[in-house]
Amino acid sequence: GGGEGTFNERGVSRTWTVMNPTTRNYTMFCEGHGPLGHTIGAYTSLDGITFEPANGGKPVFAPSEEEGHWDAEHVAFPCAVAMEDGTCRLYYSCSPKEGGSGIGMAVSDGLDWNTFTRHGG
Repeated sequence: GGGEGTFNERGVSRTWTVMNPTTRNYTMFCEGHGPLGHTIGAYTSLDGITFEPANGGKPVFAPSEEEGHWDAEHVAFPCAVAMEDGTCRLYYSCSPKEGGSGIGMAVSDGLDWNTFTRHGG
């Protein structure tokens, strides 16, 4: 795992690597297990072999802080799709605190794949 307090303090699982068509860099998204529960973090690479933590060791996407939101319990199983314009769509498994499960989608803030906005919520 990562250091104390990082998104991956207790390890990572379920990785998904994609190449950014604009920068030609690679981003590996992963499910992190840490203080915030299940979150999505990222690592970046210039060559697809050596990866460095992205976003200062913080998750790039976390459960919603909004009470009763459909993905307030956990976000997991990241699946990233690079778009031709250099943005990224992040599909993920999620659940509310009340139970159940679903699939969510978030869109990157332009070319910054460290910041995502929930689609439809």
